[in-house]
Amino acid sequence: MAIKDKDRKARANYRAKVEHLRVELYPSEADIKERIAERLASGEAKSAYIKRLIREDIARSEGR
Repeated sequence: MAIKDKDRKARANYRAKVEHLRVELYPSEADIKERIAERLASGEAKSAYIKRLIREDIARSEGR
């Protein structure tokens, strides 16, 4: 089934609001890769893990 024009436009509008973040991990950062692999194995998505870490950092810096 083809995507309707209004659906295509809605998707494009939503994508325009999304900010993309790219992180490069080098071979020397194997500890980070391993930790991400552990979280993936436990069922937590990469983006969810990273967002949670950032939110925890924000909370710590605000003294919560």
